[in-house]
Amino acid sequence: MKRPVIICANPVFGDEGLSSTEEIAKELSKLRPVVFVNFPLTLSQLKSQRQRVKRVNTVEPVQGFDQLWVYEPPIMLPSNALNGLSYAVVNAINNKRYCRGLKRLMNDFKWNDVELVNAFNPLYVSACTKLKAHSLTYYCYDNIAASRWMRNHGTRLEDRLVSGADRIIVSSPGLKAKFSSASVPVVLVPNGMDASNFSLLDDIPNDSIALAYIGAIDDRIDYDLIEEILKLPEVSKLKLAGPLKTLDAEILSEHNKVDYLGILPKEEVGKALTEVNTGLIPFVNNDFTKYIYPLKINEYLGKGLAVLTTDFADLTDFEVFVNPVKSFAEATGELKRILKEDLTESKKLARHQFALKNTWKHRAQTFNEVLNG
Repeated sequence: MKRPVIICANPVFGDEGLSSTEEIAKELSKLRPVVFVNFPLTLSQLKSQRQRVKRVNTVEPVQGFDQLWVYEPPIMLPSNALNGLSYAVVNAINNKRYCRGLKRLMNDFKWNDVELVNAFNPLYVSACTKLKAHSLTYYCYDNIAASRWMRNHGTRLEDRLVSGADRIIVSSPGLKAKFSSASVPVVLVPNGMDASNFSLLDDIPNDSIALAYIGAIDDRIDYDLIEEILKLPEVSKLKLAGPLKTLDAEILSEHNKVDYLGILPKEEVGKALTEVNTGLIPFVNNDFTKYIYPLKINEYLGKGLAVLTTDFADLTDFEVFVNPVKSFAEATGELKRILKEDLTESKKLARHQFALKNTWKHRAQTFNEVLNG
């Protein structure tokens, strides 16, 4: 049997929104046993997260996956707002509790030899480096220096994690460049897509530009650009699906050309991409977005949609199908080109076939090979 994998995750399994860590865990569990360790609760969440509180220190199997379990670790002390000695003390206590929980987990499973993956979770670097594992992998999918929740301590803790890791897996070319000076191997495993949820559309409209954006509608979005795009006569509508996280997002959802679908279950998102022909990725260019490999690009292509994206990150993997734009003028030209050239059956099929090479199954196979060394 291949060595089991314990993933010390930043997200919580089954939470709102798509998680690359969760998708990798699901597919990886088809190749070897996997335990997904939820990001721990803190004392401040006891009232708001009562269902999770009931599961603390328990392991539950994931329905439909024979080798995948979710572990709810011990409750921790809040620490992010602390600094100096008080932070060090609380963080040490939390790491001891976390490590003790992982040891109990391994004992319960009778696992003496595991692969440990820290998924963008350097808060628990001490626990991960002290646990006796075959190897420690840091899985990084965002720029921690620009992450709000880890702004105070993230970079320092990540440096410690990198120095103790045996390898680093990153999700974007920007992150691979960021870790280029690391003394351990850095491997690019980009985000993927779920082919079953993003199947090819039977047909796409070709008489106007019908846009769609799926995902969090937050401060990554260039709202001024979208407002100008919606004024174009070639653009008939914009479908939005996802949480509204800013005032600008709420205003956009009320636009007369916008059809806001709300927050959809993950399995329903692909079904919402009907009666449209172009997927939209309107991100601003900053120190956070330049490290992103957008999940949604493969999902759009999987449906056969054309893609309009801003030039926010290295998207050379998609250069055959995507022409990133830097201004409204370029966006206008690209939308007119899409309307004229890209809304054909052959182009739709080519985009779909390309996306099938980028499924989570393929990504997990690469992830598995990296763990094998």
